[in-house]
Amino acid sequence: MSVAVPIAEPKVDASLSPQSHLMLQPNRLKSTPAWFQQRSAAAWDEYQSLPIPGNKDEHWRYSSAKKLAIELFQIAAEPIERDKQDALARSTGLAENASKLVFVNDRLVIDDNARLPQGVICLPFDEALRTQGDVLEQYLMKRKAQLGSEKFAALHLAHVRAGAVILVPKN
Repeated sequence: MSVAVPIAEPKVDASLSPQSHLMLQPNRLKSTPAWFQQRSAAAWDEYQSLPIPGNKDEHWRYSSAKKLAIELFQIAAEPIERDKQDALARSTGLAENASKLVFVNDRLVIDDNARLPQGVICLPFDEALRTQGDVLEQYLMKRKAQLGSEKFAALHLAHVRAGAVILVPKN
């Protein structure tokens, strides 16, 4: 179960160019495997080269992606303690669960995997990159995006830094 927690509106520096809010941040990649750094950089280049999907794209024919104010998108700021506590308080979910991960602004707030079945691994994305990189390299976003827009899939891969990776053994 996922719960979205609204937080304060971001402050946008109007003097920045439209793409500058999303500029790839190489510092965040320093501790990641080389293959991931290369794929992130290639995805950023792909994002910048692709057009916004239009109504001639089958999956976007009833939408207008041009109305998305992409120039206002920003990298999420470090959450303040009150936002973290609020997210934890709202993250009730099921009475019994095998794992619970709570993220606020792409930052892990709680990681409780005490009740996973034997052999099942649930890791935050950054830890999985460090400890399960060989598996992630094989599978991470290897399938063509079914979104109808390679542009937004490339943006995601260029900036992904949080999430859960679940590894389940065969059988």
